[in-house]
Amino acid sequence: MLEKKYIWIWLVIPLLTLLQGTIALWDQLDNVSSSSGLGFAAFDLLILGMMLVVPVFILSIVFRFLKVRSSVWKYVALVLLIVSWLLINIELFVDYEAAWSTYSNEELWFVGISISILPAMLASTLWLLLFYFIEKSWKT
Repeated sequence: MLEKKYIWIWLVIPLLTLLQGTIALWDQLDNVSSSSGLGFAAFDLLILGMMLVVPVFILSIVFRFLKVRSSVWKYVALVLLIVSWLLINIELFVDYEAAWSTYSNEELWFVGISISILPAMLASTLWLLLFYFIEKSWKT
């Protein structure tokens, strides 16, 4: 049986995805019409965040089966989340901004990564803090 702490961690992934994506795309969402603005982006981010739970869940099952320490799982899952967040932000940047402008492929990647780095690091810090407090509360 999986521990309850993992359920809390899985529930937070869509919220962290929504937080970091909204921060990363905030300037681009001002340029979008109201019919497809922040509400639609929030829906996209929540759906994509929920989809991220599946690989993290599979990763936790595999690591638990292999009896890998939870600290290793925490960092491997974090790398998976960071890469996923960067790709999600780049794709949404293309949908909301670059589709209406002229960007080369190199510019798309450069701008997409540059607007995503700080929000992804913020979400990563929150992930690690959450993991720390959950681990600490379950040890007692």
